[in-house]
Amino acid sequence: MAGPHGYGLFDGDTRVLDGFVLELDGQAPTLLSVTDTRGFEARHDLTNPELPQRGGGVLPSNTIAIRRERLIRGDVVNELLSVRNYGAGPARLTVSLDFRARFEDIFVIKRFVRGPRGRVRRPRLRGNAVELAYDARDGTRCTTVLAFSPAPDRLTGRRAEFVCALAPGERREIGISITPCVEREQHREPGRPGTPPTRVRRWLERLDQLWLARAAEVRSSNPLFDRVMLRALLDLRLLRASLHGRHFFCAGVPWFSTRFGRDAATVAIQTPPFGSATAGQTLRLLVATRRMPSTPIATRSRERSCTSCARASWRGSGRSPSRRRTTAPWMRRCSS
Repeated sequence: MAGPHGYGLFDGDTRVLDGFVLELDGQAPTLLSVTDTRGFEARHDLTNPELPQRGGGVLPSNTIAIRRERLIRGDVVNELLSVRNYGAGPARLTVSLDFRARFEDIFVIKRFVRGPRGRVRRPRLRGNAVELAYDARDGTRCTTVLAFSPAPDRLTGRRAEFVCALAPGERREIGISITPCVEREQHREPGRPGTPPTRVRRWLERLDQLWLARAAEVRSSNPLFDRVMLRALLDLRLLRASLHGRHFFCAGVPWFSTRFGRDAATVAIQTPPFGSATAGQTLRLLVATRRMPSTPIATRSRERSCTSCARASWRGSGRSPSRRRTTAPWMRRCSS
């Protein structure tokens, strides 16, 4: 988490979690493999380095297997962390997760704006959960709630620790849910960290099946081409967002996730052969928001293209994002 970087969990154009680091007895685990064949799921397999044990012994490397399964369901990130002892003797280690959220919008992260910001509040502990919060300069509160199951052995505003004493062959599971929320837009109930991944996975697979049932089917004589097209169609579903009750494609990913007119319109025009519902809603949304009266940023109807954090930064810098000179670098970056 040291130094500036562009990684993290984003909600719209705001980074709601810019640090989430796993350690074993204060040391980084060794990565073995990563699988992310489906857009809503990722799996990381890790193991331990050599770890000193109480009493003077050493836990040999490659003794503990750690698996991190992450699934995105709606607006909640669900993670199951499993720790298993494959050694011949008992093992004791502390699994820790360090986290941080400064709620920077995309303009601050890309250093387009260096004006005054809102206030990052002190973390608030809520039983087995911690709430990270930020008050934007326009009065909007952004929050990220991290909930754990079971409750950590030690929980602070920046760190959760789990002491694992494992017999040979024993496994321990830790459930984590991450729920971001911008309260002026909507209230999101924190996720349930103990939800089994198999249940979340079945629900997400069902959504994929419903999406494909409404899309055009593409078949060829080349199995690899068919797999590429299938993944592309499923990725289109993941790129959808909603505003004012209409869906649109976040065509600016991975630079930002927002309703950016040019790219959204381009995707809407290109995708009707594979399903026209979202394309039609995208074009209607662009027309509707285009007709909105021009008012100061502080009172304009909220759009995902400028969340409260972004508005606070722009207002603090004394510039308007509607001016050509300020949006030109953004547009050039997106087209590069």
